[in-house]
Amino acid sequence: PAYQNEFFFGDNILVAPARSTDRSVKVYLPKGEWYRFQSGTCYQGDSTYGVDAALDDLPVFIRAGGIIPMQHVVQSTADKGDGILQIHVWNGTKETSFVYYEDDGNTYEFLKGQYYKRRIIFDAAGKKVVLARPEGSRASKYNRIEVVFHHFDHLSSVMVNHTKAVVTRAKTKGTVSVTFANDAAREITVAY
Repeated sequence: PAYQNEFFFGDNILVAPARSTDRSVKVYLPKGEWYRFQSGTCYQGDSTYGVDAALDDLPVFIRAGGIIPMQHVVQSTADKGDGILQIHVWNGTKETSFVYYEDDGNTYEFLKGQYYKRRIIFDAAGKKVVLARPEGSRASKYNRIEVVFHHFDHLSSVMVNHTKAVVTRAKTKGTVSVTFANDAAREITVAY
């Protein structure tokens, strides 16, 4: 079968591996709108595409409305990192959500409530991203949050909890970001 190697990584990431000798691969994208992770190219789902599959660009696609948490590169899980949690949001027309979770990664203390869990909602109709008040008794290892908006072509102004935020524009068209303190005491609303 042509698409037997494709797989989902969660609900919003589709990966289409190719053999190292292949320079392109056929991809079936399910219904909806999809974005190529590296290039940002938008594709309509319920269709098949031939896409480039260079060795340094694995075909990875993000569903419109997808929320993907990331961090800057670290060399191992023991590295502390820069303290910034990136929350990447790809533009879409439907409300989506993601539950972000942290624990110490080494013990069973999460069974005693030693975890940090926060629901993240992309409200397309309300033009906002909401980070619900965290659950659990553990503090996040991230003291700052950077929300990265992908394919928000006309976004020019962002408010974080009713305060105007500094918007940083990326080189990729339609990609902007805002960075702010990770306030664990309350809900955070990022309105655009």
